[in-house]
Amino acid sequence: MVIGSPVEAASPRRSSASSAGTIEILLRFAEFGRTITVALESVVAHPELVHNSSLITLAAITVDGPQRPSDIQQRTGLTSGGVTKLLQRLEDQGLVLRRTGTVSGDRRAVEVTITAEGREVMGALADQLGEQLAEVDGFLREATELVTGMRHLAQQGAPGR
Repeated sequence: MVIGSPVEAASPRRSSASSAGTIEILLRFAEFGRTITVALESVVAHPELVHNSSLITLAAITVDGPQRPSDIQQRTGLTSGGVTKLLQRLEDQGLVLRRTGTVSGDRRAVEVTITAEGREVMGALADQLGEQLAEVDGFLREATELVTGMRHLAQQGAPGR
C-alpha cells in the first residue's frame, strides 16, 4: 500500500490481532481454492477447463438453469470475447450446449445449458469436495464469529482508551 493513498486514507488502521484474523481467513480461502482446483483437475479431462471462470459457468448453469452469455460475462468478469472462447471450450468438451431460438421474444438470443456430461462433472466435483465443504462450513462459522467479535471490539473502542 502506498502511504497517503486513497485506500489508506479511507480505511482505519486495524489492530494486529484483527489483521492476523483477517489474514488467517484469507489463507483458509486460498487453501480451499487450491483444494477446489485439485478436485476439478481430477474430474475434468481438459486442463484448460480448470479455471474459476469454467467452474463459475458450470455451477451457475447447474444451480440457476440456462444462462445467456451476458449473464456469464457478468458473473465471471470476462469480456464478451472471453466468454465466447470459454463457452467454445466447454462446448468442445461436451459440458455445455449453446442454443438459439429458445428465449421468448428473441429468436437470435443465445442460451447456454448444461449437458448430461456437464452435470456428471459437477456431481463428481461435489462428491469429491463434500468432506472439505463440511470443514469450510465450520471454518466460515468460526470466521463469522471472529469478524463479529472484531466489529464489536471496534465499536467499543480498544481497552484502556
